Amino acid sequence: ESECPEFIFQRAYMQGMAATRTMSNLKRPYTKAELDLAHRSYAEAVYLQGLEPNRPEPYVLQAQILAVLKEPRRARQAIEKAIALDPKNDFAYIRLAMIQLDCDKDVESAEASLDKAMELNPKSKWAWLWKGIVALEFKSDFAAARENCRKALELDPKFDLAHYNLAWALASGKDKDYGLARAELKKALAVNPDYKEAFYAMGMFYGYEDNYTVANVWMDKAICLDAKFLPAQKWRGIICGEMRQYEEAIKSFDAAIHLDPMNADLYVRNAKMYAALGKVAEAKRDLNFALELDPNNKRSVLYLGNLEKDDVKAIALYDRALQVDDRYDEAYAAKAQALARQKRFVEARAAIDKAIEVTNDKPERFEKIKKRIVNLMEAAR
Repeated sequence: ESECPEFIFQRAYMQGMAATRTMSNLKRPYTKAELDLAHRSYAEAVYLQGLEPNRPEPYVLQAQILAVLKEPRRARQAIEKAIALDPKNDFAYIRLAMIQLDCDKDVESAEASLDKAMELNPKSKWAWLWKGIVALEFKSDFAAARENCRKALELDPKFDLAHYNLAWALASGKDKDYGLARAELKKALAVNPDYKEAFYAMGMFYGYEDNYTVANVWMDKAICLDAKFLPAQKWRGIICGEMRQYEEAIKSFDAAIHLDPMNADLYVRNAKMYAALGKVAEAKRDLNFALELDPNNKRSVLYLGNLEKDDVKAIALYDRALQVDDRYDEAYAAKAQALARQKRFVEARAAIDKAIEVTNDKPERFEKIKKRIVNLMEAAR
């Protein structure tokens, strides 16, 4: 028997939406196979349009795929067509909000679209979820993010995405609570055992508490689900570095570089691990390549200075980093130490004072350097 046309329509629509969700969460450049999947999904959306030209779903799907393919103008045209066909389609307004956020970075318009979706359907779990995401990621309003995600969960207690975003909201702000955040991630994993982002987030939360051994286990679980999951590979490298497992860290950073070979930050992080192993040539190779990719990468210049045996050359590199960012605390601190080794104590004192003045993170780490420089100044008198 031939399949029911409505069944064919719904199956193609759901498959296309699943493909766009997968690609929207990759956090890395697409592979050829993934681009082929996106183009096949778009072809299916056009096919659906031919089957049912007056239904909004094919245009909603087209809009999502075009957004994934970084074609914002065509994506907006498609979603606007869906809304024109069905002005009461709340889901179309939610998709419009996503395009406004992802492509336009227009938070105000996105919020207006979400408000319209909620006006049409006050029980839309997706609208409450996205209001939570906007509050979390674009406004840093963590209380509102928590409230909105909880409202989504009141509508659907098994809404894995809402549990996941609520977890991040609970792990953010001055009143963060990693225990409550992890409890939400476990709820998300109970609904969706293959939720790699939840495993990754669990690893992040343990890492934030400096429990690197446990954090690494969770990152490994995320990577087991998807070896191409770039954030997990990168953060596994960072965690291994904190544990002084430098060879393991390099393995993870190499895997991350394979996934995103034009990402300067990954080469800088890899170089730090090589430097920790005493492999200066390899470290300099990666730092210089990072500068080829991003000439204004201040960390590359700082670390090259740290590897330089000649203090005069090192100071020149620190000054170069400070030309990129005149509030770069680590560069001031490194310069202060190099100046002190040259017995240029007045300049060294000024540099370390500047590091303490501009830093936003643990100024006490520079106080030890300052004390050492002051002691050297007094001894030299």
